[in-house]
Amino acid sequence: MYASKRSSVDMGKQCAILTSFDPYSFKGGIETYTCRLVELLQSRGITVDIYHTGSALCTREKQTPPFSFHSPFLNDLYPVGRSFYRVDHQYDFVIAHAFFGFGYCPPRIPAFNIFHSTHVQYAEDNRTLFSPEWYLEVKHLFGFGAERLSTIGRRVIAVSDGVASEVVEHYQATAVSTILTGVDRALFFPHPERRGLREKFNIPQDAFVGVFLARWGLDKGIDVLQSVMDGAPDVFWVLVLGTGTPCPLHGRPNVKIIENVAQETVAEILSLADFLLHTSRYEGFGLAVIEAMACGLPAMATPVGVARSVYQERPFSLLRLPPYTSGTAEVIAAAIEKIERLRWDTQLHRAVSEKGQLVVHKQFDHRRWETDMLAAFGIHEEHVPIHERAENQKDYHNP
Repeated sequence: MYASKRSSVDMGKQCAILTSFDPYSFKGGIETYTCRLVELLQSRGITVDIYHTGSALCTREKQTPPFSFHSPFLNDLYPVGRSFYRVDHQYDFVIAHAFFGFGYCPPRIPAFNIFHSTHVQYAEDNRTLFSPEWYLEVKHLFGFGAERLSTIGRRVIAVSDGVASEVVEHYQATAVSTILTGVDRALFFPHPERRGLREKFNIPQDAFVGVFLARWGLDKGIDVLQSVMDGAPDVFWVLVLGTGTPCPLHGRPNVKIIENVAQETVAEILSLADFLLHTSRYEGFGLAVIEAMACGLPAMATPVGVARSVYQERPFSLLRLPPYTSGTAEVIAAAIEKIERLRWDTQLHRAVSEKGQLVVHKQFDHRRWETDMLAAFGIHEEHVPIHERAENQKDYHNP
């Protein structure tokens, strides 16, 4: 067996990342991913600069916009890419998320685009929730417009096979690779001090605890969540929310709301709970499900993101929720039924917990993600025998 080691041939390289928000002030899935990507590249001696809508270079570009988009969001994003033309000669390669760097088209240096979802499919799966104007904007301006441009002249990296298929189908992209997002099992593992964790977060020791981990939004299924909460009133709920729309449930009995917390805290909360409820209408990946599995926590999930494939087999299929095409009432009823089954079926709970950790170890370990990402960027590494690994590369919590 072999492990990776920094290669001297990549020392001194310069990389730019084009994104929407400052990942060190805004909390969201792409921002967390960006921080991990920066750490990975820097650990290989690569200098990384991040350009976003609040960057000084972008602000300067906004002062003399060439034209205006119908969408204010696109008006903010377009200058990120256009301004990068002024400095792209300083970099060896550039990475963009989604359509956040669509103004940099065509690219003049080696360029990569990471697709965490596709807005065409996202619009279709959430079409009934919002106005026709929203649907047309997201599908055609964000999707067929900006996102399609973001595939031109770039190598596309998709976070799941589902997203890869969507990019090919909707945007006719050709250079597409799937690199599954990884979970750091040094952070996400079943913490043994469950009682101490409940005491730390002031959660009753004898409560049956459910976790919801997402933004507060209709696309994440908060309408279903609230109906399930009403239908399972004896469950104690912990809502772990990222930056976004404020949650109106503060002060509600049996509900604890925790917002914008570090990954270490998320892992602790998953370890103290009894189940995760994942009600999203669309996901490109669905990291919350995999993080829960890494912590040995059973997750009830709609068939979106990687749950579409992972939840095809037992015992996970027993916790799979119906698709929203079956009707919202069906999803709610199934969630309530599965919560009750998990409460009493300790054998199912144990089987899902053990198999989940094994699946994460085999398919979603962060070291595999690191190796695949570096290879995609053309960063070649030396290899050393496994016994020469640094201590911080040790194999954590191997089931």
